[in-house]
Amino acid sequence: MKSFSHIFPVLLMLSLSTQAYSAPKDSKQMPHLVLGIHLDQLQEEYLQWFMEGFGEEGFKLLLKQGKVFDNCNYELSQPDAANINASLLSGCPPMYHGIIAREWFNRQLERQVSCVYDKDYLGNYTTSTYSPLNLKSNTVGDELKKAGNGLSKVFSLGLEPEAAIIAGGRRADAALWMDDISGHWCSSTYYNYMPVWLQQINDYGLFEAKSNSDSWKPKFPLSRYVYMPHQKNPGFFDYALSFINNSGFTDFKQTPMANTELNQLALELIDREKLGQDEFPDLLMLHFNTCSQLSGNDSRAAFEMQDLYFRLDQDLGWLLKEIDRRIGLDKTLIYLCGTGTAKRAVEEDQKDPGFYGNYFPERTTALLNLYLTAIYGSERWVQGCSETEIYLNRKRINELNLDYREICDKAALFLTQVEGIQQVVPAYHLLLGDHGHESAFGLNFYKERSGDLLLKLENGRNIRWESYPWRNRQIHYAGHTGLLLFYGAGIKASSSSQAVSIFDLAPTLSRILYIRPPTASTGRALF
Repeated sequence: MKSFSHIFPVLLMLSLSTQAYSAPKDSKQMPHLVLGIHLDQLQEEYLQWFMEGFGEEGFKLLLKQGKVFDNCNYELSQPDAANINASLLSGCPPMYHGIIAREWFNRQLERQVSCVYDKDYLGNYTTSTYSPLNLKSNTVGDELKKAGNGLSKVFSLGLEPEAAIIAGGRRADAALWMDDISGHWCSSTYYNYMPVWLQQINDYGLFEAKSNSDSWKPKFPLSRYVYMPHQKNPGFFDYALSFINNSGFTDFKQTPMANTELNQLALELIDREKLGQDEFPDLLMLHFNTCSQLSGNDSRAAFEMQDLYFRLDQDLGWLLKEIDRRIGLDKTLIYLCGTGTAKRAVEEDQKDPGFYGNYFPERTTALLNLYLTAIYGSERWVQGCSETEIYLNRKRINELNLDYREICDKAALFLTQVEGIQQVVPAYHLLLGDHGHESAFGLNFYKERSGDLLLKLENGRNIRWESYPWRNRQIHYAGHTGLLLFYGAGIKASSSSQAVSIFDLAPTLSRILYIRPPTASTGRALF
């Protein structure tokens, strides 16, 4: 009689590898595709204001037939598209996942770098060198890949690299974004993904060909643009895309045409990669832009914003219709969320009621260095700064055998006297637990990347850089809540104003997919 004992380990491994996908028999069927719609700088009130101007198959469909949570707390002190995306997909704050902001000061390079900067990986169709390895926690996509032994597919597409790369996690098949210089869809050699069909899209000069004749101007009759409360008579606008693209594609990304191109790429990817076509659920995340600052004119800006939302509404309607045709909305789970607050332009007119004064990071660090020099002698005591963090020269402080905590405390007390600074927290207090993990400072702190002195500026202050004027913005603390909704795959329509957190998305998706939540997840499943 032959022995079959040698096949038992194999059977056991097969059983374990499919266990994560083995839903209970009385449960709902798992979705074939999870589609994440991430709206960068979404202003939730616009969806309500513009509701009557939307069609029936985009935002209106999702908001009326989805499971809507309209009070999703961002939790973080300075939310942006990078740290919010990391928190959404890992289910935890920066103190665990490490993405404190879109950019931070790098002590070794002594300059600000992107949160996805990685010199060890080259770019595909870009000169940028990026990877997701700065992300220190796994994500929903990572757990999905692990549960299915890599048979589930995970893609993240966006206009900016930070959002696309961070949301995709470390195990994504690919993250794709639009290059600022060429307008090509690009990626990193980290993923080893640049198929022929994607190269053909780039090589045919998709954007260059369109920009020669296209422009961004109102798509609908002027009578439709009446949904911005208190707006003046709308000012007509007409931006030639060829003019925008002459200086690169940074401005192009602020037009609704960039969202349309992203939509087209997503549908092409779904077809080419056959997403949602087998029993192993796939994950696709799309990062759209919902803010434009091309106009400095208030009446024209209100006009542009409505046109951007109306066009995005049409794109989403088209996307949902095509997914229903190719996969089926009953087999697709769609979630929609805002990622980061709208960037506010600085207030230039000092006589305007909205002007609350300026704050200059570089001048502040120079002033602090002079103060410390007066006490401890002439040295380079301050190594660098970001918007709201100051990095001391720890190496020199140690070499001189000085008391680091004493220097931090004196520097903090001095900085509280600087105009525009409301509060200063020495970072070592967070390391010692003096400020609980529940504080916004604590949640946003990661010791290898955060500064030595953490600042809270007065609300309404303009942050002004001498070296990086394109980073100028106005501090705005109100409205750090967003929208989170789920639609499709048997989800019943409902609306809730209960307070939920960005950390709740990851455990909710994990429960639906019958996978483990990310290992550092602190959120709770919403249903």
